Amino acid sequence: MHKTQLKQIATFIGKILGIAGLLFVLYKLTEEYTLTSFIEQFKQIWETLPLLLILNLASMLLGIFTWRLMLHNYAAEPFNYKTAYYYFSKTEIAKYLPGNMFHFIGRQALASSIGISQKSMAKVSFLHSFLLLAATIFTSTLFALFAHHIPMYILTLMGVSCIIAAIVVHYTYPSFPAREKIRINLLLSVSIALQGIMLGVIIASLSPE
Repeated sequence: MHKTQLKQIATFIGKILGIAGLLFVLYKLTEEYTLTSFIEQFKQIWETLPLLLILNLASMLLGIFTWRLMLHNYAAEPFNYKTAYYYFSKTEIAKYLPGNMFHFIGRQALASSIGISQKSMAKVSFLHSFLLLAATIFTSTLFALFAHHIPMYILTLMGVSCIIAAIVVHYTYPSFPAREKIRINLLLSVSIALQGIMLGVIIASLSPE
């Protein structure tokens, strides 16, 4: 089987998974809400919807930007931002399938078209996921320092977790530039913080007290 055929099959599978992911999200919504209850919940947040969309969009764009920085490190030659934004956005919906792994399959299809080996693309996926986890640890610890009623032992454990995460980030994939790792982690931390702010806005809208 030729590489072109494999690419077409992988692209087709990615599209199917994207559609399946969207259908799964709709199915879960119908399990949680009736049309009436959904409308009632929506009425409580509709005024903040523009803000939520802006926060979510900014968080998403930052996340894709960091992913593109990683791809650029492994690509045989430079490629435009549109390619990275298109593939990441198209495959993101597959994340919501059971197992939360199917979006990686769609992104592997991008590898050959931008001159990245399948092994390198898998590295990018793993590194991006790990740095996202590390950024979540750093961000949650920062917010915890400004929160009230967080026990000291929890803060201590979170601080230790940050130190461990930083050490692991430093030694993971030593061939990847350390400066880029720091830059990516800072950007992902901002992306996670925006998601947290968005969640806070939703909770405040639904529970004013």
